[in-house]
Amino acid sequence: MKHQLPLGALAAALALSVLPVASASAVSSITAETGGWVAADASAPFTVALAGSTGEDLVVRIQLAEGTMSVDDTGLALTLETGFISFTDVAEISFTGSSADVTTALAERLTWTAPSTPSQSYLRLSISVGSYYAGLVVDETSGHSYLFQSGSLSWPAARDAAAALNLNGLTGYLVTITSPEENSVVSGVSNFSTHHISATSEITYVNPLLPDDEQYDNEAELRGVFFWGSGPEAGEQVTYFPWFPGDPNGFVTDRCILTNWFVSNSGPGLWVDAGCSNEAPYVVEFGGIGTDVGPALFDNLDAAAPPLDDDGASDGELADTGTEPFGVLAAAVGIFSLGALLLAGATSARSRGRLA
Repeated sequence: MKHQLPLGALAAALALSVLPVASASAVSSITAETGGWVAADASAPFTVALAGSTGEDLVVRIQLAEGTMSVDDTGLALTLETGFISFTDVAEISFTGSSADVTTALAERLTWTAPSTPSQSYLRLSISVGSYYAGLVVDETSGHSYLFQSGSLSWPAARDAAAALNLNGLTGYLVTITSPEENSVVSGVSNFSTHHISATSEITYVNPLLPDDEQYDNEAELRGVFFWGSGPEAGEQVTYFPWFPGDPNGFVTDRCILTNWFVSNSGPGLWVDAGCSNEAPYVVEFGGIGTDVGPALFDNLDAAAPPLDDDGASDGELADTGTEPFGVLAAAVGIFSLGALLLAGATSARSRGRLA
């Protein structure tokens, strides 16, 4: 049974909270419907609208204060995250999908079922929505994230493809490896496949990163000298070299570096100099460029519900969202702007009742 309200009260009951985040994030704001009382055990649809999605896959997590929810995934390519087993009648859920499918699910396919007690309940929930990449590996020590891309590209193409990716405000870059610890982490990200890293001695890639008075006059001067070609270390000379035995071999055309060379013979994480035009997989690193704004968030789990009248009807119908850090302001503006509707609908609402 769906919750029904008189027309005037229904307009007042839709308390909307908008939480903006930095525009570099996959989702710049979440607008969630949190208004309306629902009778015990009754079900009602609710909606969550996203703004600012750039088209990449998204990961969603929703937690309820009470009751259960269902997500109708019919016709949508949604995947439950590890540890979640159902889209139906759950108090908490996390799933992934394309931006289009996730947006549809949140806007059109959500149902909340109120708990058995008390006799009527008010929807409280938290929602996070952010970028999702299957296979993303997070180094807990550094906080950086790494993503293996199995498609084979040349070094410059891999550099540009990495820079086109974004993780909740962080700009991707072709991986830089500056310590044995990081080399060990990155070696396993690709399942020990040979792949590009950001180091290069190609003059056309290095000189644009250097001040005019430090640029090289010819390629011979750069032979055997490598610089990071992307990332926060772009333009810095490479000083850590876990070379494969016999490398660098000094070939004139070998101006970029591959790692995990002949793992089966010599172990992981060993580097070789190679041609920049060689096509190979690559690893994207996130961290150090951009602002890590994290997933967009909405949270009114601790919000106080509007009071009930003596006749059991809601006296206010607007939630104090308690969203941090912008939700309280958004709710206050909503209360002020909807005050007239609340007054206009109060008499009608009391005479006809609030719950189906």
